[in-house]
Amino acid sequence: MRRCFRILWLLIFAISLADSYSRPGQSAEVNLPVIRPTEFPKVGKFEVLCGDFHMHTVNSDGRLTTRERVEECARMGYHIIAITDHRTTRGYTIAKHVSEQLGLIVLRGIETGIKGAEHINAIGFSGQYEPTDSHSWAEVPNADTVYYRDELREITDCGGFVIYNHLHVGFREPVEWGVREGIIQGIEVKNDVVGEGWNTIAWNGRHCYPDAFDYALKHNLTIFANTDAHVQRNANPAVTLVFTEARTPEAVMEALRARRTVAWFDGVLWGRKEILTDLIRACVNVSLSKGKEGKTFLNIENQSPVAFTAVIDGVSAEPVEIPAYQAIPIPTNTDGNTVRIRWTNIWINPTENLEITHPLAKSR
Repeated sequence: MRRCFRILWLLIFAISLADSYSRPGQSAEVNLPVIRPTEFPKVGKFEVLCGDFHMHTVNSDGRLTTRERVEECARMGYHIIAITDHRTTRGYTIAKHVSEQLGLIVLRGIETGIKGAEHINAIGFSGQYEPTDSHSWAEVPNADTVYYRDELREITDCGGFVIYNHLHVGFREPVEWGVREGIIQGIEVKNDVVGEGWNTIAWNGRHCYPDAFDYALKHNLTIFANTDAHVQRNANPAVTLVFTEARTPEAVMEALRARRTVAWFDGVLWGRKEILTDLIRACVNVSLSKGKEGKTFLNIENQSPVAFTAVIDGVSAEPVEIPAYQAIPIPTNTDGNTVRIRWTNIWINPTENLEITHPLAKSR
């Protein structure tokens, strides 16, 4: 037994040492090429930042070192991240060091939960929180491991924000209790890793959690789309859009608690009607112009990294695509002051698209 403990300790030490050597050099700044543009216009007073709040490194069951994971995030165009290794926050110090050189915001995080059941992510907590019986919380008090309610309260007492991950065990009493108490404040509506399993639903050709979307709207939870990355990510990973007043950890946490997020995954946006309306109005300009031979065109300019699809009243019966950072002219007979557009890849609940009446600017 003693020999087994020694081998386990040496393994943990070796992983920690390897991750420590992943620190970059002493240069003041590191520039990595971004392979996916993710810059949005400001929405009123808010910046729109791209976040991923669920990922793993070699400190648990991931395949990348902390440095490699953070550098990958920078290349993928993320602005905010949380390393959420199982059972440990060991990677946070290195992640913070690397992120500062790359201009990313990093939050302290961990994945934990109830033994054999719910997985939760805790993010943004202070260094005072010391995980107990991680992934082994008991569902009843006075058991052999810590009672889940006590541990969740400890996380929130240390400033943490709790997210219910991938709904693989559904909505049981521990989640219902955490939501009622205001302790569980967020939920994943998309998790890239689970694919077709773990209670995902095939929704419009995508595997995701529409039930979680409904649940978030009903219970006023923050909406998340996360990668749960263990290996290297693909070219189109899930993103949580966060509407912040500043690029600081404090502003990010304020935005999460204020529910100012949108899920962006597989070419769609999921979120609350009000914030999606503001986002579209900030990202899209609609105008009328006259072309040759007196033809009228409806011009739609997309200033965002999301390719939008739209059905336009009186213009198109089928969805029209407006590519990212592009403008398209559409022949039209309209000469009014407004146009009604149904944005067919933007959803305000699992069955309803966002519809907006846009004012029409007149251009020559």
